[in-house]
Amino acid sequence: MRRLALAALGPAAVTVLVTATVSAAPVANPVRWPSHTVLAEPPRLGIGNQVIDAATGTDFALASANAGASWRLRRTALSGGRVKLGSKFGVESIGLGGGSAWVYGGAAGAHGAVTFKLYQVNPSTLAVIRSRTLASARNTAGFMGLAPDGRGDVAVGFMRSIFILNARTGAKVGSITIRRGLLVSDVAVWGRSLYVAANGPEGGSTVFEFDARTLRQVAINGRRPLSFSVGGARLTAAPGGVWVTFRTGMLGQTVLLRQRGLGSVTLPGSDKPGDLFAFVMSESTEFAGASVFLAKEGGQVGCVNPSSGRIRARGSVPGVSSSGELIGSAKGGRVLYGVSPQGVIAISPPGACR
Repeated sequence: MRRLALAALGPAAVTVLVTATVSAAPVANPVRWPSHTVLAEPPRLGIGNQVIDAATGTDFALASANAGASWRLRRTALSGGRVKLGSKFGVESIGLGGGSAWVYGGAAGAHGAVTFKLYQVNPSTLAVIRSRTLASARNTAGFMGLAPDGRGDVAVGFMRSIFILNARTGAKVGSITIRRGLLVSDVAVWGRSLYVAANGPEGGSTVFEFDARTLRQVAINGRRPLSFSVGGARLTAAPGGVWVTFRTGMLGQTVLLRQRGLGSVTLPGSDKPGDLFAFVMSESTEFAGASVFLAKEGGQVGCVNPSSGRIRARGSVPGVSSSGELIGSAKGGRVLYGVSPQGVIAISPPGACR
């Protein structure tokens, strides 16, 4: 599950869409991947972050309310379009995990304070099961990350902390504190590996790998090109490693770090015209089936081997040209969901991606 928005609240409050290091020229005559709208979302709805639950064919979205002062939870069936409205929240990120929907983020307060909130929501009734105030601090970035671990727990990252929460009871069953001078921007879990991305006060990202069961630190990488990161980094965990997407200014980059030791993997075609892993403005990644999928603002898309980065297929989806945002998948990667100006679209990748 990959939301792109990084809500950075603090002295220089911005909302960032993760983005690449060199300007990439378009590929000549890219093959168009079929797509169609499955959920119309008129601009008047003010949809911000959203995610697809493929198991139930449902879209969970946060829609702007009170001129952006709060966000109302919406659940919409992709088949038939039936809508159920839930509560309003003062934070704007959403994820799924452990049989629940989770609304979370940093809420700006008075005098530069940021309060980190987490709400667990029943996906059927949209009732709030429980809520937590995780921390409150002044003059800090409001980054948060959330990831399910596949065993009924979720990892929640904020400031210097990662909490492991049992989704059934809400109990904290483990925690990690990263070193001073860094702030968590995202977390991701694959198998026994828990990955954490954190950024420094003057830029640069560091990625940690922890054993997801013992929470022991296994590896760390803060070297180039991660040191060029600004505004935090986002993670997509997959077999064999973790994909890291970060801004370098108006441009950005996606890199692959090996699971063992977090060493950088040389990706094919890097720094060449049409480089799939470099982008302008925004790019998102999604692991589904047998591939990691990448989508850029501008509509370029591709699927790659998750552990080597070898490109299996690439093409274009004009519908995602405005954001390059992927928000879920279904049928083992045979369907991808993305965001278009008209709403949610379903994309059909080629057979080579499987």
